[in-house]
Order: sequence, then C-alpha cells, then structure tokens
Amino acid sequence: MVLFWTLGGYVLSVRASESGNTSVGQHAADGVQRPDLPLYLYFADRTDRFLHAERRVTDRPRDAAAFGRAIVQALIAGPHGDLLPTLPAGTALRAFFIYGHRAVVDLSADLRAHFPGGGRTELLAVFSIVDSLVFNIGQVETVTLLVDGSEAVTLAGHIDLSRPFAADMLLVR
Repeated sequence: MVLFWTLGGYVLSVRASESGNTSVGQHAADGVQRPDLPLYLYFADRTDRFLHAERRVTDRPRDAAAFGRAIVQALIAGPHGDLLPTLPAGTALRAFFIYGHRAVVDLSADLRAHFPGGGRTELLAVFSIVDSLVFNIGQVETVTLLVDGSEAVTLAGHIDLSRPFAADMLLVR
C-alpha cells in the first residue's frame, strides 16, 4: 500500500510492504527523486580578510529552527577543508529560535573568553553566522546575536551587536 501527500510542491509517500516495514520518501511532484540541497557555511580564508563558502550536503530538518541550530553547531565545529574557523573553540550554542523573519542566536560567554581579538576577525565571526543562516534558511532575513542570554554591546570591542544584522555579500569571496 502506498499513501501520498502533497506538501510545498513535493509528494511525500509512505510505502508499506507486506512484511510490515515502512519507508518514507520525498519526491518532486513530477515523481522525480530530488537529492538534498547543498548547505553553504561561511568560514574565514587564510588571510583572515574574507569569508568563503564551504559546501556540504546534509539532511535538512523540516523545522527551520532545528536547521538553524544545526548550522550554528556546524560553524562552531569548524570547517572540513582548508578554511579557518570563525568561532573560537569552547563556544557553545545556548539557544536558537526564529521569530518572524529574524533568527536569534544565543552563544555562551566562552565566545568572548576565547576570542582572539581584532576588528576584522570579529566582523568575520559575526557575518559567518549571519550569512550562513540567511543564505540557507529562506525564512530568515536578519540575525540577532546574544551572549550568555543577554543582549551584547559587542563581542570583542569592535562590532556593535545592538541591532539585527542582514547578510553582507561584500565579505564573501
């Protein structure tokens, strides 16, 4: 037996075999299986002047907030290739939620305690988070950063965090 549901241009199918096993598949409405879309995470280059996209393919949670948490966790874990991390080791994601078109990211105070410093490094850290979220989650247009559950004036004395950020392609190469 096969059941079908149409959702957002996709047909979800549940197939029950005679043995009782079930499988869930996502297919385009035209019946063609679509692979997972790539995810682009933004990390610093070796000169620490620009952000570069690192392409990854992953299963995307249906919930935008769960996907956002996964993106921030991946940024904290760091790049897989030759790029440099933008967030210091020891940083933890305390909370993540989406309110309307704004993502709110709450990072641990360890971010400040282990931050290497420098205005450009701080700028890249902020926009690696902002660009990674805005460019991967269609619902997100701006990002607000909190540190240890509170609004922060700055991460390391250079970038004003009192307002939400929109993506900045000028930092991406």
